[in-house]
Amino acid sequence: MGIYDEIMEEPDEELRRHEIDGGAVAEFSIHISKKIGSSLPKKASGGIEKDYVLEAVSQYFPGLSHRMHNVIVNAVSKAWEELLEGCELCPTRCLYDTNARCTLFDEGGVSQLL
Repeated sequence: MGIYDEIMEEPDEELRRHEIDGGAVAEFSIHISKKIGSSLPKKASGGIEKDYVLEAVSQYFPGLSHRMHNVIVNAVSKAWEELLEGCELCPTRCLYDTNARCTLFDEGGVSQLL
């Protein structure tokens, strides 16, 4: 959702001109989340693989300008950083211990952090 929200926060005129709607952005967001999410523990401190994101943007949204590619890559990067900020607060540490169970979304999980 973070990627989708970042891209759609201020929909660019170029997205409208290329008839890229919220559904297309949602599909892209899911695709890229699955790809970069699988490497989350390895990339926690190193950021996202921008080359991969650029390639995915080109595949999903052919014809967009270089500027718009950068806008989308920056949106993905910002969402990634926000996710990691949340992980730093979480006491479960499942980001680093992949066998740990994250209870953040269990009943009462979020309120325990507040």
